[in-house]
Amino acid sequence: MNFKLKKIISLSAVLFFICLTVFFPLARVDALEGTKVTGSFSNPLTSTSFEALIEDIIDWVANIGIIIAVGMIIYSGLLFMIAGGRDEKITEARKALTWSLVGLAVLLIGKNWVTLVRSILGG
Repeated sequence: MNFKLKKIISLSAVLFFICLTVFFPLARVDALEGTKVTGSFSNPLTSTSFEALIEDIIDWVANIGIIIAVGMIIYSGLLFMIAGGRDEKITEARKALTWSLVGLAVLLIGKNWVTLVRSILGG
């Protein structure tokens, strides 16, 4: 299969699924037209303001980032064990450990940065 044909097929598949996600709900709404809908919509979020929502998103991303950073630290430990005394592999493992620790530090500082800025600005 040549590249253009693969591109056309994948683009067609993506457009098909986009159409499915748009038109099926619209057809469902059209079928409900004329019926009276009772009930209320409850907010699934625990945030009561936009600022609280942003804080929740930052906390969520930071928690996932911390899990990834710990996984990378474990991975760098495995690289040290697999290195077997080869200098280039040990250097690679040190780089992985260094950048994992830098990433973890940035996440921990960044998570508390919002609180620091808010206290400085008097909010």
